[in-house]
Amino acid sequence: MPSPALLFDEAAALDALREFVRTAVPEVPEVDVYRWRPSAVTSKWGLQVLLSPVNPMPIFADSYSGEESTGKQVQRIRVTITSAAAGAWALRVLGESAPYVAGMGATVADIRTGLRLAVNALGLATATVDVAAPAGQAAFDIVANVAGVSLGVRFTAIPAGGATAVAVVDDNLRRAVYNWGTWTIRVTVRDIPSAGGSTVSMVGTYIERLRLYMQGSSIPVVNGLAYPFVRDRLQGTTAKRLAWRKTLGPFEASVTDNNVWSRGAALDFVFDVPSALLHDIPSLDTVSGTFGAIGDP
Repeated sequence: MPSPALLFDEAAALDALREFVRTAVPEVPEVDVYRWRPSAVTSKWGLQVLLSPVNPMPIFADSYSGEESTGKQVQRIRVTITSAAAGAWALRVLGESAPYVAGMGATVADIRTGLRLAVNALGLATATVDVAAPAGQAAFDIVANVAGVSLGVRFTAIPAGGATAVAVVDDNLRRAVYNWGTWTIRVTVRDIPSAGGSTVSMVGTYIERLRLYMQGSSIPVVNGLAYPFVRDRLQGTTAKRLAWRKTLGPFEASVTDNNVWSRGAALDFVFDVPSALLHDIPSLDTVSGTFGAIGDP
């Protein structure tokens, strides 16, 4: 059973922004595009692009309650013959009966094989597989992937002297609790122009390039580079999923570090992102309390 998983991944989102910045502004060294931290000193490092999340997690945009959805049910039910007996056996699966008549001298392995073949003969959306069992016993698994339906595996007939066990190995629903949120990140560009004007600040050019590149569907061709699409940089993997909504700014972001003035400007990029928890919950079988009993479901 998979572990619970959160869909939004801030580290992956930041990596996506780094890829976008490096594609739109290849002049900035890769090591100088990073998440802002107090120790970042422009006067020491020069040209840099700082990534600063405005809100640490997505803010729910349209609904505070969100939605829930349930995926296919993954089921693995183990049927074990613990004691053999001659006579009529019957196993019910998805409401259908799989009968088998064991002859005199039939072993637990014979009965296991007969019941397994009987289940296969039903033609249901299930599969069966032999599995290891303790000494003197024989077992097989019934595996299915049926949405929202209980397999309902139970014996409806066991001859005198026979004994069985039916157990849940893996029986759960994959559920998503989800909402749509907005995630805002501030992108700040800084450099250090010379006092005499020989080194001109490129902050305005780079900020404008970032603003317009984000707005476009593709990033213009740069000689020697592949032709990249914005969505490939921002939505290339499931963990990224950054859908641009709008851009705010630009904002003044000039600072003085160690008595050195650096020019800076910032943009706030607002993205629509899915915020979801993927997890498993018990299905009908594990909470019914009647698993493996003889009788009608």
